[in-house]
Amino acid sequence: MKSDHHHNGLPNRLASGAAGGLAGAMALHGLRMASKRVFPETVPPMTSNPDDYLVMNVERRLPKSIAYAIPTIVDIIAAKLLALGYGAVSGALCSVLPKRGSTLLRGACLGLFTWAVGYVGWLPRAGLMPPLKKQRPAQIAGPIVRHIMFGMITIGVSNLLQRKSCD
Repeated sequence: MKSDHHHNGLPNRLASGAAGGLAGAMALHGLRMASKRVFPETVPPMTSNPDDYLVMNVERRLPKSIAYAIPTIVDIIAAKLLALGYGAVSGALCSVLPKRGSTLLRGACLGLFTWAVGYVGWLPRAGLMPPLKKQRPAQIAGPIVRHIMFGMITIGVSNLLQRKSCD
């Protein structure tokens, strides 16, 4: 029988957290798409897609000969992978924190933190959306709820995978 230390070691926790974050990011994407159709009033007023914005910013820093040589499909794929990358990284980072509180509480905290980093932090600063004080309550509440669900799914899947690896 292998020890718990082997199963719950850092590489396993990071991998489980990253997988949980991927699951959470995919769920968040689905929730965003459904919200656009069912609850359009909860969609924040984005001026541009953040993932596309980041890819374009990177390309602007490249020499023109390289930037022009990158096929459009590569830009599209890179932008789509960024969203999954955010989820994987946040799940992996969260997996190394001490486990205090319930899965739901930890998930809600992760979701609120990731929402705040984007929606209070870099998105308004980059000009991709107006500050919260210029948004309607539903445009603020919708992303908060969706990010809390992202966090709960991320932590729940991560915990499940860590338990499975110990069986």
